[in-house]
Parts: sequence; C-alpha cells; structure tokens
Amino acid sequence: MPRHLLSAADLTRDEATAILDDADRFREALVGREVKKLPTLRGRTVITMFYENSTRTRSRSRWRASG
Repeated sequence: MPRHLLSAADLTRDEATAILDDADRFREALVGREVKKLPTLRGRTVITMFYENSTRTRSRSRWRASG
C-alpha cells in the first residue's frame, strides 16, 4: 500500500479491503473503553483536508466557533 493515500482510486481491491478490515478491528478494540482512543497514532500528525466547499462543514465550524 502506498505510504500517502491521496485517492481511493489508487488502491487495489485488496488494499481497500485491508483498510476496512483494520477499521473494523479498531472499532472492536474500542468497545467498552471509557476513553475512545487507541495509541495507534501516538506521535503522528493526522490532517483532514477539504478540497471543495461543504455547507455542512462550514456550518458546523461556525457553530463550534460561536459556542
């Protein structure tokens, strides 16, 4: 699997399935935990980028900023 995923189109079917399988394992690992965090990403930076305007995202950001 590529180190940096820029597009789901770059994944093979097996790679996409592996990502979804990992997500299932992470979800299962959180069941019953008081704090819903895993040490998997400790020491790493994760960034979410939006390339297109999103009314929902913009509205939520404004709502949180005003609260």
